[in-house]
Amino acid sequence: DQFTDCPVGYWKEYYNTGEVKVEGQYKTDETGKWNSKKSDKWCGVKHGKWTYYGQSGTVDSVVHYVNNTRVR
Repeated sequence: DQFTDCPVGYWKEYYNTGEVKVEGQYKTDETGKWNSKKSDKWCGVKHGKWTYYGQSGTVDSVVHYVNNTRVR
């Protein structure tokens, strides 16, 4: 999902071959008031488990984020 040019919510990206490249979660403005300047703090903020795949479809790495900061 995106709000204007801001990725929010569940994210899944693909290679040109159709294989999954990455999947994870961006934070969302839980108030639902996306017209508010306060929503800007949620734009593109990785939060939770992100899984990165190689072009063959195998898992390359799993990274956990809290407010866009890698924690493990």
